[in-house]
Amino acid sequence: MTIYARSDLCYVGISRDHGGCGEGHGRPVINGAPAKIWALTCHNGCEDFLRSDPLWAITPLSIPETPDEITTREDVEKRGMVEQAQSTASALEQLAKLGALPEVMGQFMKYMMDQKPALPETIEEIRLCKNGHRNSQVSSFCADCGSSLNEAVSSDRGKELAAPVVTENSVPEDLESLSIGELRELAKQLDVKTARSRDDQIAVIREALIK
Repeated sequence: MTIYARSDLCYVGISRDHGGCGEGHGRPVINGAPAKIWALTCHNGCEDFLRSDPLWAITPLSIPETPDEITTREDVEKRGMVEQAQSTASALEQLAKLGALPEVMGQFMKYMMDQKPALPETIEEIRLCKNGHRNSQVSSFCADCGSSLNEAVSSDRGKELAAPVVTENSVPEDLESLSIGELRELAKQLDVKTARSRDDQIAVIREALIK
């Protein structure tokens, strides 16, 4: 099996008394310069002797580093960390000039992690969809039903959209005329599960009424 020398080794010789071939092995020279990788193949004992030597490796990727190579690599890594920190600081400085953008980005990240940003408390600062769901002023579509939020619904209109209080004996006959929000509110009052779609919610309510 071929073994690979550390880059600062140029010659090695293992005597027969130590299990080697007794001959010397030197780093190959290519176009007048020492080869960058020295692969030594000697089936007469040198490979077996050197395989446990810390200056040799069994694969090119595991060739040990010289002290100078370690210093150079650590210096490059430190420089890379400094450059990355400088780039991050510069990017944050540019974002700071855009005003409220970092806050918006923070809310977006929370939303992507299934932690929706808190909605404003006042009716003037929220947008109600046609089904009465509360949404942030910056939203374009309802997060619950997906309907468009082209215009914010006034507080009076929001009250109109609230589902009426009903009992089992006063359930509207025409369930098809109710919105998904009203149907879900009705389901809660009848103590039945809420469904995702409007048709499924109507089916659940009707099934509960039959029982």
